[in-house]
Amino acid sequence: MLTESQIEKFREKLIEKKEYLEAELNKLATKDEEGKWEAKFEDIARDDEANAIEVGDFTNATGVVNTLSKDLKNVEIALNKIDVTHTYGQCETCEGEINPERLEILPEARDCMKCKQ
Repeated sequence: MLTESQIEKFREKLIEKKEYLEAELNKLATKDEEGKWEAKFEDIARDDEANAIEVGDFTNATGVVNTLSKDLKNVEIALNKIDVTHTYGQCETCEGEINPERLEILPEARDCMKCKQ
């Protein structure tokens, strides 16, 4: 069972990570009406070669945006577990405890290592 000081330390890590992820997403994407992040596409090219480069950049950005938004969602879920449901550190699969060393590395972890495998 995590102590209150451990939970507070993880909350601080999660808040820092959330702020970082949101800043990165704001550089690469915009939020739609439903709150989903969409990669920005700037169509400023004048010829086919430049257009191809822009499309490639957009495709790469889309992958990064998807990863960042997934990470952000997991951070938000972890913060909700701390502040609302009080289930932070509990595996979603087996309901056992997630090892604090795992949470040190990945504070938004949702499953213990046994269930993750």
